[in-house]
Amino acid sequence: MRLITFLNDLSRHVPGRKDYWKGPSVDPRTLPAKPPTICEDCWRGPCTQLFGLLSKQIVLKKGGRYTGGYAYTVSWAMIESSARSGCVWCMLLVGPAQIADTEPPPKPDHRFNVRLGTDSWRSESAPIIDIYVNDQVPKGCNALHIWVAAETPLPASMRKPPMLTGVRSTHVFDLVKAELNCCTHGEVGHEGCRLEAPVPSSGTFPSRLVNCSDADRPRLVETNGARPLYVALSYVWGPPLAQPCRTRMANVEEYTLHGFNLKALPQTIRDAIYVTRALGFQYLWLDSLCIIQDSDEDKHREMARMRNVYRHAYLTIIAASASSASEGFLQDLPVLSSPPTISALPFTIPARLDSQQQKSQTGSLVAVDARRLDNAEPVDRRAWCLQELLMSFRSLIYTSSVLLYRCPADTVTIEGEHYKKGRDVPRLPSFISRPATCPSISPIPAGDVHKAWWDVVEAYSGRDLSYPSDKFVACAGLAEEFGRVRGGLENYLCGLWRDTLLHDLLWYLRRPVEARAKEYRAPSWSWASLDGAVRRGTSWLEHDRPLAEVVGAAVKLVDKRVPFGAVTGGHLVLRVPFIPAAITPPDEYGRRRLLLQTAEQARSDLSGGKDRGGGPIGDRKYWARAYLDAIEDAEVDQVWAALIHTDPRGRTHGLIVALADTDPRKRYKAPCGHSRRAYRRIGYFDGLYPDDLEGLGWDGRIAEAMAGITLV
Repeated sequence: MRLITFLNDLSRHVPGRKDYWKGPSVDPRTLPAKPPTICEDCWRGPCTQLFGLLSKQIVLKKGGRYTGGYAYTVSWAMIESSARSGCVWCMLLVGPAQIADTEPPPKPDHRFNVRLGTDSWRSESAPIIDIYVNDQVPKGCNALHIWVAAETPLPASMRKPPMLTGVRSTHVFDLVKAELNCCTHGEVGHEGCRLEAPVPSSGTFPSRLVNCSDADRPRLVETNGARPLYVALSYVWGPPLAQPCRTRMANVEEYTLHGFNLKALPQTIRDAIYVTRALGFQYLWLDSLCIIQDSDEDKHREMARMRNVYRHAYLTIIAASASSASEGFLQDLPVLSSPPTISALPFTIPARLDSQQQKSQTGSLVAVDARRLDNAEPVDRRAWCLQELLMSFRSLIYTSSVLLYRCPADTVTIEGEHYKKGRDVPRLPSFISRPATCPSISPIPAGDVHKAWWDVVEAYSGRDLSYPSDKFVACAGLAEEFGRVRGGLENYLCGLWRDTLLHDLLWYLRRPVEARAKEYRAPSWSWASLDGAVRRGTSWLEHDRPLAEVVGAAVKLVDKRVPFGAVTGGHLVLRVPFIPAAITPPDEYGRRRLLLQTAEQARSDLSGGKDRGGGPIGDRKYWARAYLDAIEDAEVDQVWAALIHTDPRGRTHGLIVALADTDPRKRYKAPCGHSRRAYRRIGYFDGLYPDDLEGLGWDGRIAEAMAGITLV
């Protein structure tokens, strides 16, 4: 159920009464007595018409206009006066929602057109009130989660607010065990979980686990080929001092023979041991204790198994709320009640909702700033943690506001309520990780696989890494999992895939970073060469018209034992329309344009013996949108447009490239044995339409611009 609040025409002055209110309302004689916390107009209007019925639908039309739902018009003077008198709905509009946070402030007779709507009261999704001002999100509280207050007399099918606060209680662990039992045995709603459960194979199990049998002295044990049930931990390490206790060559024997001093372990690990025991498990896996941190050989071997460590864990504990290992995650959750600035909202309960209820009654909605529930947790910013979440078959997620259980069937609060975060991370499609013993669905649409990978890239690329060199390693398990349905390592090229390479090259950053990574990490054509959130440039996988051809591609791995891991080099050879270009300085909004040389200018340059790109650039009337990868490349003198694809709308997409030796840090060099000049990617462009190509004289002459280039 989604309840949309839309406020438009904020600054439009309309003559008339200052205390203006107009909209559908209910005869007060048919309603219960008005509560003192609401004004008469809001009580007869939105509190009854919308909150009481919760069935009016709102529809978004073309042009960004909304229709349907419940609409009313009210003046600023009316809202302000009612808010001063204690109306909680009007207080919400002038207070936390900050609808009047404008310069100059609205005049008393400014009128707001308010539109409210909902998908369905009985939807399983969390009830949300969204607040928009002139189609914009206000600066303050812009969304509310709402629940029916516990004391409200409603049928059991209607939601009650989560009351769970203490996460260490026996009651909570009983609820977790019940969820695990439903998932394991494929009960109603979890039928697919039992079929898709991963099956461990030889060589995929971790070498060590922490035996938690002794609560005071947990001990490191070698698995030696055994496959016991175990729980894994995903958490943020934080600064080095937050995690002083790590397994090293010097202490691995002591930890194996005598165990760990529980008091010396950071709080997050102690909490994980507590949860492991409370759920009835004996073994726990976590990287800082189960991998020898100063042994390269051990790290390479265990990191190569990382995908399976989380995949084969019976359950993964995710310490989402802890920003370092020293914080722990079993603190009591905040009580989800209305903060002082957002009071409970009264509403009417129509008699028709319950045959036993002959008269309308008054209920109360608990309204909580949605940002308290949907704020990014510390794990949401860490690159390693995304792989750990996505590879985990079942997860118990300790957020700062709610305890969640996630499995292939759903994500729910531990009390069983469906939960959908505002910006949830993607899920791996079932066809990606389905075990070999599970019946397959064939064929798998190529577009679905491509989209699933880029959903992961977009969620992963902007996350933080303590060591930037881990960019590939921290997602190697995910890449290997996708490799099962994409042709394996032979098809993988530094975060891109050979069979969709022309599309995969077309990524961009909404805002360029200052510079690429200081040390070489990936070819310039790979999104992993940058520390920024990337977006796919085109999603028309099966309908684009390719303009370029891949002649060859190769990468060189740092360690063959980590086949989807770090690289020391890579190059790509394309045959592509290659046109001299120029990038304009940014306009007042930071946007840049790419100007291409005309066909006539290009022919003139070549006939005069000039290098391709040595002459003037063409007409400024014809341009494409340019997206630089890094600000450090803004002053490169000579650039080219490599035209890659034309989408069904006629737009041409491509790469902006420069000579490799223009790199200020000299990270990119031509591969050994290649005689032709090497180029590097510095950006992406789109929006070059057929009319633009015609104006530049390239329509029907693109073949004249074809060239073979090497990208590094």
